[in-house]
Amino acid sequence: MVDERNNWLDVVEGQRNFRTHGYYCTIQPASGQTKRGITYEEARAVEQDYFAHTPPWSSADHRRFGTNNLIPVLGQLLVQVISKA
Repeated sequence: MVDERNNWLDVVEGQRNFRTHGYYCTIQPASGQTKRGITYEEARAVEQDYFAHTPPWSSADHRRFGTNNLIPVLGQLLVQVISKA
């Protein structure tokens, strides 16, 4: 399983399958968590804990991990698209 994660880490870090905007890795609540009413804050805390303590993510540069890192980037891209319209 860790070997498979290392392959994904290469993608997220831009070492394989490079794309213009790169990739981000997020963890979203499972359906059971959603049904139990997990809050946005709780979901982000679970996500942050996962990336902080689960190899190989825990030893990687965390700029491309987590919803809280993805949101501002998507906001900037949306502003660019709107300004070109």
